Amino acid sequence: MRPRLLSGLLLLLVGGQPWLKQWAWAQRVAELRTGIIELRTWPDVTAAAAAAAWGPGGGIGSQASTRSAAVSGGGDAGAAGLDSGAAVEATGAFGLFLVAYTPGPQQLRLRRSLTSRGARLLAHLRPHTWVVAMTAEAAEQVAVESGAAMAPLGPPHRIDPEWQPLLREVEAVAAEAEAEAGMVAAQRRRRQLLGGGSDAGGEVAGEEEEDTELVAAVAVEVGRRAARALSQLQPLAGPGGPGALGSECRRRRQAAEQQPTEQGPGQGQGQEEAGSGSAAPPLPMYGVLVTLLPVPQLTAAAVGDLAADLPAALAAQLGLTQRQQGAGAGAALPPCWPLVEAPRRPCGSGGGSGPPLLQVHVCAQHLPAAVAWLSGLWQAQWLEPQWAPQLHNAVANIIAQTGGLLSLSQYTAPLAVRKPYWDAGLDGTGEVVGVTDTGVDMTSCYFYDSQYGPALAALAANSTPGPFTLPMPAARKVVAYSVVQGAAYGDPGSGAHGTHTSGTVAGAVPAGGPGGPSGLGSGYRLDNATGAVPGARLSVIDISTAGGGLTVPSPMDQTLLQVHASAGVSITSDSWGVLSRDYTAAANDFDRYLWSHGDHVALVAAGNYGQSPGLRSGQVTHPAAAKNVIAVGSCLHSPPFTFYYPFYTVRGRRLGSGQAWSQQVWPIECRDVGARDFLTGVGGPSGRNATLELVAVSGWSLQPRPPPDPATGTLAQQQGEDGGGELPAPGPSPAPAGPAAFSSSCSLPPGLVASGALAGAVAVAPASPNCSLVEQVLALQRAGAAAVLLGYTEPSNPPTPVLVSSPSAALNSTGVTIPVGYITQSLCSWLLGNMSASSRPVTFSVSLSASQGINSVASFSSAGPALDGRVKPDLVAPGFQLTSAWKTGAGAGAGAGTTQGDTCGVSVAARSGTSMSTPTAAGHTALVRQYLRTGFYPTGSPADAAAAPFTPSGMLLKAMVIAGAKSMEGGEAMATRAPLGPPPDAYQGWGRLSLPDTLPLPGLTPAGFSLQVADRGQFTASGQQAALTGITATGDGPISIVLTWYDYVSYPNALVKLVNDLDLAVSLTPPAGAASSAASVLLGNNPEDAASPSPDRLNTVERVWLSAPPPGAALTITVTAADLPSLLLSADANHTDALLPQRWAVAVVGHFSGTLASELNPAYVRQGQLGLLQPPPPKASSPRPRKSPPPSASPPALPPTSPSPSRSPTPSPKKPAGGGKSPKAPSPSPSPSATGGSAGKKKKPPPPERGGKSPPPPKKRGRS
Repeated sequence: MRPRLLSGLLLLLVGGQPWLKQWAWAQRVAELRTGIIELRTWPDVTAAAAAAAWGPGGGIGSQASTRSAAVSGGGDAGAAGLDSGAAVEATGAFGLFLVAYTPGPQQLRLRRSLTSRGARLLAHLRPHTWVVAMTAEAAEQVAVESGAAMAPLGPPHRIDPEWQPLLREVEAVAAEAEAEAGMVAAQRRRRQLLGGGSDAGGEVAGEEEEDTELVAAVAVEVGRRAARALSQLQPLAGPGGPGALGSECRRRRQAAEQQPTEQGPGQGQGQEEAGSGSAAPPLPMYGVLVTLLPVPQLTAAAVGDLAADLPAALAAQLGLTQRQQGAGAGAALPPCWPLVEAPRRPCGSGGGSGPPLLQVHVCAQHLPAAVAWLSGLWQAQWLEPQWAPQLHNAVANIIAQTGGLLSLSQYTAPLAVRKPYWDAGLDGTGEVVGVTDTGVDMTSCYFYDSQYGPALAALAANSTPGPFTLPMPAARKVVAYSVVQGAAYGDPGSGAHGTHTSGTVAGAVPAGGPGGPSGLGSGYRLDNATGAVPGARLSVIDISTAGGGLTVPSPMDQTLLQVHASAGVSITSDSWGVLSRDYTAAANDFDRYLWSHGDHVALVAAGNYGQSPGLRSGQVTHPAAAKNVIAVGSCLHSPPFTFYYPFYTVRGRRLGSGQAWSQQVWPIECRDVGARDFLTGVGGPSGRNATLELVAVSGWSLQPRPPPDPATGTLAQQQGEDGGGELPAPGPSPAPAGPAAFSSSCSLPPGLVASGALAGAVAVAPASPNCSLVEQVLALQRAGAAAVLLGYTEPSNPPTPVLVSSPSAALNSTGVTIPVGYITQSLCSWLLGNMSASSRPVTFSVSLSASQGINSVASFSSAGPALDGRVKPDLVAPGFQLTSAWKTGAGAGAGAGTTQGDTCGVSVAARSGTSMSTPTAAGHTALVRQYLRTGFYPTGSPADAAAAPFTPSGMLLKAMVIAGAKSMEGGEAMATRAPLGPPPDAYQGWGRLSLPDTLPLPGLTPAGFSLQVADRGQFTASGQQAALTGITATGDGPISIVLTWYDYVSYPNALVKLVNDLDLAVSLTPPAGAASSAASVLLGNNPEDAASPSPDRLNTVERVWLSAPPPGAALTITVTAADLPSLLLSADANHTDALLPQRWAVAVVGHFSGTLASELNPAYVRQGQLGLLQPPPPKASSPRPRKSPPPSASPPALPPTSPSPSRSPTPSPKKPAGGGKSPKAPSPSPSPSATGGSAGKKKKPPPPERGGKSPPPPKKRGRS
């Protein structure tokens, strides 16, 4: 019997029997993204731990001669640190375990049992499971002592499931490429032998050289064959890739550091120099993000040692060896030598918050083996791909500021339409909005400032690489311009994406126009491209590479959000995302930052994948699908029934069952001169209601072509915008590659041509990257096709097809006479699969229909919900054909003028995408913040004596824009033609952004329309409640009540992402004398007429909608802390402050009177200062809501380290969360107390202070 097992038995005999009886649960299961795990009690858990805790690879052990947490030295696999599980156990290394608990006193005892043995409670899984880092010995002791059910999380449960399809494809392709390369190498070796012998030394050197060439050749071939799958990942280096030079230097430096210590002191330097002289250009390498365990052994220094030692150990596992170059010359690095970096280390090292993080980069063919080996390291907590980021307005301002677009004249002449919030002085002055994008053209008059012109010109002239920040605190428009590592200054190429999005937020030409004064205080003039808040300023973070790509360094909470905050930003706009739809490191970083920084609000583009079939849910990408951000979708911007749009529909019937199916198709059509469009090419001159057969072409027949002359050019890089297929790519289209640029020519399968099936039909085929686009179209045209749909070769949104060599050339010069369009690769594959399982004919129909205008969700806008069922997107805003600033001289396209002045230029363009709707929403959110900050709250007039200026939290801003979002019921989702119902739904989220449904403004909003808020509420224990009273329905219209909170970060392997759960309940008490005196209770996120409402257990937003409350009905709003499991995690679990109080905010908009009686409401505090407070209603008027029991009756919180609801009416963002004195914790039962949960008699507030200052907070009580 093992000593540890014996100690466990002794512990059980001495003191564990009562616990064992109390905790003798039945076996449990935990559902994770990676599968279902069975949790077992002692002694079964010990066998499971031995089998699964450290799977293949065992972990990186430590030897006396090596660093404490690093890889043991040596050059072979045996010295790479692959110790057995027993050896790892002997070192006391930590492992990951799931531990189930029962709410109540046992939960606290189990927690003490764990923490007393050095265990760290890292995360919570619903309903009652902890993710714990501890040694196997501690796990066994806890299992014996408590009888708790637990299970180890072995390597398979540390790998993101989204790796699986990518690794399968890469592995299959790599096997083929290696086999072919091996045959070529063998043939070469035979030829060398036939040509004559060689000495032994030369033979060895030749074999080493041959192996080096073989690795490089396989890497190139795998990259070519698996290009579609690998395009989802961020390449580290390569021609034009981000950080190519820097990454190669880092590889050489790491190799020099990893030479055997027996070499002389001068040899290391010689090796690096030798490597520098002989190294081939770096091959593209792809990243594995490895989240490490936040345990004491992994100090900042240990993580650095691990990053330095891992490459040699991993290289040994991959079969890579350094090649000796001769006496004293050292060893040269072979191609594909791994590169490891540590962008985040434990707190205190300058690396920021969050768990330690490694970025491991390997060549494509090594990804499967590297992921499998890395998952076996005891230090590893989670492995996910390093995803490649993708880029996902005068008319928009009218819609947001007036709530609609009433006529065509408002659309065609937007400058003539009154902007009521601008007219009231709400133009964003005093606000700074952060934009992370491809940078900004600072020579555009929408951003230019003459005093910083020379400094910016020097950056542009040198293409200065990051990372750096240029502060410009006195600038008119951009107060800070930052460039991240791997990026280069400016908005590269002709895309101008960042210039457009930044202009949509706050772009404005100086009042004097080009050549006039452009400094701070120079004013601005209005035009059709003026941003949402022309008085606001910007913090810009440039993530564009010199080659036109994107690079977003991790961790994003530090490299992006904290950088913006340093420039005074509280609102950020991010119009990019990654293709992953589940909880990624990006989502984790955003959630972590917002959890710790409640004053911030982040708006993120939902993505442009609305046209992807087979994904009718879960199209929202990350970080937009994070819990705490506002995900923004896109709606149209035209008046209803004003414009007609072509709709293309594919219909078929399945074989056997005859079940009908249909799919909307949105081709991106060729715009070359003379090109025919689908509407007239298929529908005829009238372009209405035509139907043709759709015929599938599953593949092309390829024939080898002689190598092209280098002078003839190469395949064009066709880079399109993110507008979802509605518009041509910005700027001049790239010239297409001629047939000679390809290694193959292509033709149709002879059988398909002979069948005549293509005659008069629309053909759908995957576009081939191996032959020219013109050649493919002509082959289909000769077979009789009436139109062509080609699946673009990359998974992201395709660009516009280009067939002619120059914009002035006519299409008929190529011989193409039929309509040509690209569709997404996913849509093409989906159509081909469904057509193969359907009977003929499958039809392609075209129709011309009027849209619902602003009540239509754009076809490209990604649909929700999130994969765990949360409401996403959160709201929509205009994002179709928005006019904004464009890069001067970038070729803005038809209808966009360029005016050049002495110092800056004016260039504008119209573009579409959720990239455009997000800055629209962010700009108007800044206007909401200015409204609250400058005293427009609560009546819409800062001159009102009751004006209560205050600095809102980000949670309140989120609650307000959602509470005031306008229902799009009666409109349609253009991607599916599905009619929209009342929100929330998967297309509109909570509705369309609408300021007049959010912010009362005299002369715009109707009399009696009101806004009331409760901000910065805090709970420190499960079961606490806050009751908000004092408002009464007027009966003149609806009332919307929204609760929001920033949740603690989720465990990436969790199926349900919610951690802390709050509940919203609204009690509606009829007025005296009503026919019925019974109060009704409505629960958040339930239909108003729900027969059996139940609490929401998924979302961090809860809304109660009262469509027609009776006049005189009193409202009691109750917020309940249903479950706060983060308070029982380790204090710095994953280096994130888990013991912060759970903060929340409530916004109420609609037709009511009165004031929310809570010191969380600045308007109520102000009334107290004016002596206008009314006594609270009697308790009897506030019936206790009837609710389902909470998910767990968690025990009282540990001794509080932070206060419960703040009583300050003017909270400052500079005040540390939870700092200072605090009032008493809220009562655990509902109460009409005006303090939002605090009991006790209120003191009379101090007399009011005028002069534009915020009212001082009342005296606080309680201990620190």
